[in-house]
Amino acid sequence: MHDETPVTRSSNRVLMGLGLTAALVLVACLGLGAAAFLVAHDPVVKGAVASRSHRTGAVLEAMSAPGTKELKAIGCAQALVFDGHDMDDLVGDLVDGGRPGDLERVKVVCRGELSLALPPCDLVAKTWAQAANPTVPFLVSSVNPTGRCVGRYDASGQREP
Repeated sequence: MHDETPVTRSSNRVLMGLGLTAALVLVACLGLGAAAFLVAHDPVVKGAVASRSHRTGAVLEAMSAPGTKELKAIGCAQALVFDGHDMDDLVGDLVDGGRPGDLERVKVVCRGELSLALPPCDLVAKTWAQAANPTVPFLVSSVNPTGRCVGRYDASGQREP
């Protein structure tokens, strides 16, 4: 004698429901996989990722450029030194109109703290010029929440007229 459990309509419906759910999940996974593949290989997406990576690298490089330690010693909480070409690339990446043209100058940025006196641009320029020995003119920007100064300097650290 065989004791077989009879298959009822409700059992068939449960199995069909599970099969249909599994098929829908499989189709959804394949669709998401295909979409992820297309997005990952899209030139616009690749360009955006490369641009962000480039900007991050340029900022990290600016934070460790020659002369930044000396700038921190005179009161710059954050010291950055950007090459003009890096700034040109960064601005070009961020602006719809493309690259603004060759900046040809180095940009020295000193960000001060609210609780400390803002290092004057002339002091920032002199300190950086002595530490880094630049060969080209440069721009200085010294800022904190209460004030700022901006100036152009020759390679020796003297303010340009």
